[in-house]
Amino acid sequence: MDNKRNGNKKYVMIVTSEDDRYNPNAPYDGVGVQLGFFADNPWEGRFECCIDGDSFGELCEEMERTDVGGLFYQLYENKYGNRISYGTIDYDAIQDEIDEYEIKNVDDIDASSYDVQYRDEILLKAYNLEYAKMCKKYFQEKILNGAFDEKWSIRPEERRVVADEIVIIPVN
Repeated sequence: MDNKRNGNKKYVMIVTSEDDRYNPNAPYDGVGVQLGFFADNPWEGRFECCIDGDSFGELCEEMERTDVGGLFYQLYENKYGNRISYGTIDYDAIQDEIDEYEIKNVDDIDASSYDVQYRDEILLKAYNLEYAKMCKKYFQEKILNGAFDEKWSIRPEERRVVADEIVIIPVN
């Protein structure tokens, strides 16, 4: 069987909305379901669109462009087609899920050291992968809190995209 997935982007998000089963009075009147049902089971909702991107920043731009806030999602990585998360679209939660996924999947790399870097700037050299992962998360949190705004000329609305650019590079 041919691989039919579009593997051009690292992540794909399927976005859905409630369908005609939605009833704000459920379960009190015994008919339909509430929005929580669709948050817990987004595959049960009405298809709205697919969003893809190589990073949280790219997904975020597309989510804003398509105005999907408040809808439901399933987030997949495109390499193996594994679902990473699902629920109600929440930018911070999705970024946390992607960060956690990426940190877990650096484990396959065997190197003598690891550079935690932002663009071309090496922020830290670590000789232990777990320490590099912890430092990456630390730098991302500092960026999101505005600690590097002045140093790197980051505008508050760019913080998520910049935090997504912190990477771990294996060095042999």
